[in-house]
Amino acid sequence: PIYLKQAVREVTYPCVLKPLSSHHWRKGANWQLVGARKAIGIGSEQELLAEYDIVSRADRRAIVQEMVVGGDECLVIVACYFDRQSRWVAGFNTQKLAQVPEGFGTGCIVQSVDLHELFGPTSRLLESIGFKGIAEVEYKWDAAAGLYKLIEINPRPWDQHRLGNGCGVDLMYLAYRDHTGLPVDAGCKPRPGLLHQKWIAEDTFASTVLTLLWRRDPKLRVLIQQARGKRLYAIWSARDPLPLVVYVLVGLLPQVLAAGVRTIWSAITKGIRRCTSAREDRVYENRLERRKTIG
Repeated sequence: PIYLKQAVREVTYPCVLKPLSSHHWRKGANWQLVGARKAIGIGSEQELLAEYDIVSRADRRAIVQEMVVGGDECLVIVACYFDRQSRWVAGFNTQKLAQVPEGFGTGCIVQSVDLHELFGPTSRLLESIGFKGIAEVEYKWDAAAGLYKLIEINPRPWDQHRLGNGCGVDLMYLAYRDHTGLPVDAGCKPRPGLLHQKWIAEDTFASTVLTLLWRRDPKLRVLIQQARGKRLYAIWSARDPLPLVVYVLVGLLPQVLAAGVRTIWSAITKGIRRCTSAREDRVYENRLERRKTIG
């Protein structure tokens, strides 16, 4: 398309190719069409054209965004609530320590931090567009520019919102009070956050640990160190352990068993191919020997 040819000349590389909205790539068979990727790193014009050709089968609309260089730990979030008059009520900060897959994955280990200097820019941005409700505003630290750059705005609850409870900022409760006509100021008592309290997606964490252990990857030690400290979990709760039990039995164990079967089958097929190749080599060598003898 003409607009695509114009875009590839205007963007800088590396860049990121993303859906207009995340659900566009996830509905129906689209997730398989895009290779189960939520965002795609692009290094050149040719790569952008090739990748767009693939993802356009799911949705012709896409976003090309600057890639901010830096590790996953450079990603930080302003979690906040705006009342029905688009006024800032309260907020807190989190930082990603690990995400799976690296670079463009989902948070696996996330901790609460203190970055109140981002509250002002976030408040002005969302007030200017008349935003109301819960928002997760993601930034990434650009070391070269010496500032945080806006990545995206997610206008919804998300997995790690419970980290706000330690800061006295329960976004779900604020939304409840606002929509039931109760004063939101009385429902929020911000206090110095329980810094570096960590939220862990135990399902992703467990599968990643098993993968790294199988590969004998030194990154396993780093992942374990990142998970140390005061923690809360995506699924597990001592007051309500049943969801984790059901997930392990219905979700995690079948995945682990299926992965084990695939690994074993792959090892068997590789062994068969090696044996077949060795046998064919011996047959070929024997034929050469007979030809030499006859000659």
